[in-house]
Amino acid sequence: MIAHTCQVYLRLYNPNSNIAQQDAIGPMYSVIGLARSNAWVEDANFVACYILRACGHCITNPEQRDQAISFLDYVKDAVGYDTQGIVDMLQSRWTTMDRFIE
Repeated sequence: MIAHTCQVYLRLYNPNSNIAQQDAIGPMYSVIGLARSNAWVEDANFVACYILRACGHCITNPEQRDQAISFLDYVKDAVGYDTQGIVDMLQSRWTTMDRFIE
């Protein structure tokens, strides 16, 4: 999990890449997938939530956005960690980004 987390940050903040945000999505979903498939490891859920909080704005695909929100809802229900603030922040950023794309 740590390797994937590091890949997210290295790819996202790579000054040599013009598509750094898209490069970071794959490792981001690896972190989320590992957290989801190892639900008994609560720390994994927190790392995935933090990755979404820090880098979730990079997600442009509507289906992937829905899956990110679904994961955050899952963490809220399964672990009791209040993820609503992350959900609200992501939806706000996505709305702003979508306006620039149109």
